[in-house]
Amino acid sequence: MLVNKTPVPTRETDAAAIIRGWVADAELDGASDVYSGKRRWPRIKWQVPVMIETLTTGQRQTSLFVTSRDISEGGIGVWCNQPVEPGTMIRLFVDDGEEHVEGRVRQCTETVGGFIIGVEFRQDK
Repeated sequence: MLVNKTPVPTRETDAAAIIRGWVADAELDGASDVYSGKRRWPRIKWQVPVMIETLTTGQRQTSLFVTSRDISEGGIGVWCNQPVEPGTMIRLFVDDGEEHVEGRVRQCTETVGGFIIGVEFRQDK
């Protein structure tokens, strides 16, 4: 008798599946950027509400409501009204959903009216 031995999804595959879903949503409406040939993954313009929670050990957890700017298989860019220190681990929730992905802030650049934060997705945990 054959028994279906479907593997139980791991957090890694869950994160990868969530990211692929977000990128697929972005591809429906957004356009790839002009630098896509120079990047590992093309960035796609995508503006949706995002909540980020900081996960830095030893500090008070902070929740921020931001707007995404663009997304790729490797990360997401968001606009925020306050800076987030590069290296900070965060958890991202899109559109008030329960699904989330963790990432690390790679850059935070001040711009007119706020900050552009670049986040690299963490798919290994």
